[in-house]
Amino acid sequence: MIGTRQAVVRTYEAGLKPVESRNGSTRKIGNNVRHIVLLLLFTLIFTLCACSESTGNNVLPDPTSLVQEAALSLTSLQTLRVAIDRTGADYGFDTVIGPVVFNRLTGQYVSPDKVQATARVALAKLPIEIELYTQGDQQWVRGVFSNNEWQNGVFAPGFNPQSLVSQAETGLQGALNALKTLEMKGETQLEDGTQVYEISATADGKSVSSLLVDIVEMTGIVQIAVFIDKGNHRPLKFVVVQPETITDLQPDPTTWTIELYDFDAPPALSPPVQSN
Repeated sequence: MIGTRQAVVRTYEAGLKPVESRNGSTRKIGNNVRHIVLLLLFTLIFTLCACSESTGNNVLPDPTSLVQEAALSLTSLQTLRVAIDRTGADYGFDTVIGPVVFNRLTGQYVSPDKVQATARVALAKLPIEIELYTQGDQQWVRGVFSNNEWQNGVFAPGFNPQSLVSQAETGLQGALNALKTLEMKGETQLEDGTQVYEISATADGKSVSSLLVDIVEMTGIVQIAVFIDKGNHRPLKFVVVQPETITDLQPDPTTWTIELYDFDAPPALSPPVQSN
């Protein structure tokens, strides 16, 4: 017979596994519990601090200030390339060769007053290319319709390259300054991987037609997405939607995608002989 009564008391060690304590004594696990609680508290505090630091580092700039800075970044440019693409409903206008539907344009601006570009249009549903050269208020065009010889002709009435980037009230600066209801959408990247801020806005179509190098004139209220380089705050891309162009036959609105690139790259113009 066992002289000392041995009671088996079930307790939990470290909150995980039951153990037995003999001789009437119970193994206390307070120390282990305190260690676990402290570990959880430290983990929670560290996580909260990390989240707070991450949020602080990702504060987005004010969209109005950023757009104003983007407009100012264009003032000192010596050269600039632009590409304009149209999708959705057709956009037609009159030219020296007759009524055409605009599809695409690429060109280079050279300070202070020169632009050379190639436009792809549809003439009577036939796709053709028109080469354009503008110096000041003079314009020349050439293509298959002129046997590829330069001829004087107004392709974009009233367009003068001098106002494209150098004046705050007109050109690209004027278009940026005319944006309304600005909203910062966040950070994203372009197709080439460039990190940008995306801003949504609205504007009167006429006030932002210079985004299309004044070759076409937009009307009505348009919706615009602006993409600004995170590093140097230059505007790199615009997407302009014209909701009023939707019809039963063309349910997708006219949408313009404008890309700016090759800032201050070497000039690559081939002026007509007449412009010398």
